[in-house]
Amino acid sequence: MPDQNELIKYYKNICDELNGNGYKIKPFDMDYEFDYNKPESMIFSVTCDINAYHYLESKGLIRPDLCHFCGEHPIDTGFFYTEPNNNIKINICKECNSKGRRLQAIYQGERKSGSGCLVMALGIAVISVSTYVVIKMV
Repeated sequence: MPDQNELIKYYKNICDELNGNGYKIKPFDMDYEFDYNKPESMIFSVTCDINAYHYLESKGLIRPDLCHFCGEHPIDTGFFYTEPNNNIKINICKECNSKGRRLQAIYQGERKSGSGCLVMALGIAVISVSTYVVIKMV
């Protein structure tokens, strides 16, 4: 069952830890603050700063048994939200997953293949190098 009080306590501790150790919300250089009206927004701020996330992870402050959207615990760890920029996986509960709370994608089980981006990047690199070589030859 979701527990808002648990989520509030959890995120307030995260804010205190990050603010007390000099971390700021990027790119705004603001302190981490907990929004009581939208508790799930806190995890988005944390996952956008990979250094802050890894700091919390190293301190054991990222709870794998808690849904980072609604506060339910314990949860089945087979559902997660993947932050699109840093590819950080955050555990969520089955209910939040089925409600369709998605920013980019919420996966069940292993992350879906992202090889299309790699193929596109390689294609652009090949075209860029080819164009550069042709220009240099002319």
